[in-house]
Amino acid sequence: MDSAVVEYQFNDTYYITCHAWNKDRTLIAFSPRNSEVHIRRTDGDCKLAYVLAEHDLRVSGIDWALETNRIATCSEDKEAYVWHLEDDRWVSTLIPCKLGKGATCIKWSPKEDKLAVGSAGGAIVIAWPEAGSNWWVTKSVREGVSSIVRSISWHPDNLLLASGTTANTILVHSVAVSSIDGETGMAKIGTLIHEAHCKGWVHGVAWSPCGRMLAAVAHDATLTVLDMTNAPPVTQEVSHTGLPLVALAWVGTAAIVAAGHEFAPFLFSRSTGKWAPAAKVDDPQARSKVSNSSSSQSQFASALTSFKSRTERGQTADDTHSTILPTRHQNLITEVCCLGAPPEVPQISTVGLDGKLIVWDLSSFSSFLTPQRGRAT
Repeated sequence: MDSAVVEYQFNDTYYITCHAWNKDRTLIAFSPRNSEVHIRRTDGDCKLAYVLAEHDLRVSGIDWALETNRIATCSEDKEAYVWHLEDDRWVSTLIPCKLGKGATCIKWSPKEDKLAVGSAGGAIVIAWPEAGSNWWVTKSVREGVSSIVRSISWHPDNLLLASGTTANTILVHSVAVSSIDGETGMAKIGTLIHEAHCKGWVHGVAWSPCGRMLAAVAHDATLTVLDMTNAPPVTQEVSHTGLPLVALAWVGTAAIVAAGHEFAPFLFSRSTGKWAPAAKVDDPQARSKVSNSSSSQSQFASALTSFKSRTERGQTADDTHSTILPTRHQNLITEVCCLGAPPEVPQISTVGLDGKLIVWDLSSFSSFLTPQRGRAT
């Protein structure tokens, strides 16, 4: 069975670096690797609905607050914005991050009352709205952050933030804000709670849905999972036999999907206390069964594809047998997004530098997603 539900290939978009969905998945926001954020409808013709054009340099992060219907964006121009819909127009509010270098990632907190912004300048910014005004208060988190922050992830309790850096570190900070969270008994905002080391740049981090485990993928082609219920945390490292993974998402209490330089999503699961590779989500044998929402390529698009094959893969016009790779994605997968929550069997979406957005159905892997006898949670 082919796991791909629908595949979008936007004819005017050749790269996608980040994306986010609205609550009912009728709209998708993404950046075509420039200073704009495009919002398209997800019906048959994928019509362009809005363009958010406040940034000056390439957009590096997008997140959509599902309950409050607000979009957060950040960019290499060192700025971050919160967008809200007003009279069918997206209105921006600047977040005063005061970054020395470009922003790299942005995430809403689970309660959608705080924002975290990672940067290339050895800092993470926590932002929250000031009561009674349209102004945002910010606080820089620097303890233990000595290099580029590649990824951030909020703990489900709204009080902890994990980050992955190019110093090969996984960091966990306290980000409790008394005016937002009340008296929690947590350490003051910015306090480093835990630091773990990997053997390569940490490209992606993600908390499990229950908040007991923290997973990360690094440039040495490993998946690292920390059991945070122990002190100190128990760490398991799983080697991926292929190229490095750069993005990941939890798809169950004992299952993770990760993707990257292999151009395909991979499923990892935990059984009898041990993490291991479980399956390759992409099924090259069933390529013809996908429902493709894009129209057929024009002559220009076909010529462009041929040109890109020659310049990016060293293929000539005679290499027609190898122009199309066996995977659905034809280039690096930059982001993985989970479109459901346990106990549902979720779908995931992936985007990549091939300009594709693909939604995958994981129902055929349900035995790995739901804890069973002998499978730890």
